[in-house]
Amino acid sequence: MKWLLTFATVLLINSGFTAKKAHDFYVSITELNVVNDTVQISIRVFTDDLASVLKEENHQAFALSKASDFEKNHHAITRYLEGKFTVGNSVKPSNINWLGHEYEEEVTWIYGEAVLPKQTSILFVKNAIMIEFHDKQQNIIHLKREDGFETELCSQRKSEVRFTL
Repeated sequence: MKWLLTFATVLLINSGFTAKKAHDFYVSITELNVVNDTVQISIRVFTDDLASVLKEENHQAFALSKASDFEKNHHAITRYLEGKFTVGNSVKPSNINWLGHEYEEEVTWIYGEAVLPKQTSILFVKNAIMIEFHDKQQNIIHLKREDGFETELCSQRKSEVRFTL
């Protein structure tokens, strides 16, 4: 009986170390850089979360990796981001040109750019990425400035923020 208890303990310990565990937090990080009248956008999300969201939205599995179908994935990512992520001024959102994406270990980088109307003084940003799938989802937004970054946080309670340019 003692050997059975020892075996079960070793098995539990080993399975705890070898099983792939889900992360305990849900976060995306967005970096915005305004150059002249263009906003450069870089979004980092966990690849497994993005794959789950795309599967739910499209009712089919998505394998997000360097070896996967780039065009199919790019189209699905772009379609998902429409309405979930916007930038613009106080009057209307700007059209975002989603340039592409790449994978880095467990993270997917998504790149885009948008042209702002001339003399935009306040940048409005909506980041509702994945908040409909995870209650605890938090989307951190960094606006790059000459003297560093200004940071805002979007969540289920507050998906829109603004920055003074």
